[in-house]
Amino acid sequence: MGTSADRVLGARACTDAQRPHHCRCIRHHLPRIPQAQTPCRSLLCLQGDREKELGVPVSPLCNREQGGVTQSQVGFFTAVCLPLFVNLSLRFPATAPMLEAVGRNYQLWSSLAKDKDKQRES
Repeated sequence: MGTSADRVLGARACTDAQRPHHCRCIRHHLPRIPQAQTPCRSLLCLQGDREKELGVPVSPLCNREQGGVTQSQVGFFTAVCLPLFVNLSLRFPATAPMLEAVGRNYQLWSSLAKDKDKQRES
């Protein structure tokens, strides 16, 4: 289980990871709420608008004409979240419910991405 300092660090990481601001954006991407109204998306688009004004390349996810948040979330969960929470739950078994919640969020984003792909194809 590691040293006492390791356990404290792990507990602090878990506490921070479960805070509501880390999952606030996903609520706004549920089908009943238009993407353009989400606070997270609005902030990203404002950054992209400013980058356009400055004549610099627009950062990923910040271009209001392109979208792409849903697919990037799938990639983020695949590359970062799932491996992180799998390892966290192996090291700290009490965090298994967090891994389950991350898995549910991943499934939601994957489903939304597939729906968007189908919409583009039709």
